[in-house]
Amino acid sequence: MKLELLTDNFEAHKIVAKWYFDEWLSSIPGVTIEQIENKLAKATNRQSAPLIALAKDNGKLLGAASALTTWFFDNTEHEKLYGVSMEDNVGSKAVLKKIGMVSEKNVDLYNCEGLASYSPETPNA
Repeated sequence: MKLELLTDNFEAHKIVAKWYFDEWLSSIPGVTIEQIENKLAKATNRQSAPLIALAKDNGKLLGAASALTTWFFDNTEHEKLYGVSMEDNVGSKAVLKKIGMVSEKNVDLYNCEGLASYSPETPNA
């Protein structure tokens, strides 16, 4: 498996937009897949949020993860960052693990069956 940035795989932004829309955003009134596509089309950063990493295997797109840590801590009251992935999404789980996240048991952020939560690994824990 190989990790690449969305900015280096621009053609993947529509696929990722569909995943995000289908999994998370379709239930939010007023949100359209076109809005998500437009937002992802602007995610061409290499050193600032949002960074979007893609997991690929033999050229096949397996998953995507967004890195928004700087924005998250600067703009919310949260003290811990979580990543989420559907249990059967091997690509997304691989991306989360690759960026140093580990499985968090007993965390249910979205009340979604089959959704696994991850958080940054704590050194010496």
